[in-house]
Amino acid sequence: MRNLIAGAIRNDEALDPDIFDRSRIDAALAEHVEGRANHQESLLLLATIGEWHRRYGPPGHNLP
Repeated sequence: MRNLIAGAIRNDEALDPDIFDRSRIDAALAEHVEGRANHQESLLLLATIGEWHRRYGPPGHNLP
């Protein structure tokens, strides 16, 4: 499950780095994996939004 969520939230086609703060997302994931915090709900929501956007977002939505 960890790899699935990590892959989804680190995919630029899923979560646009111009909109989402990648460093904060990576920090939350690291805290969660290390057991220092419980970010389960936030990470799952980000992964769900990211996968939905990757699959159903507008064509070329990630092009400059």
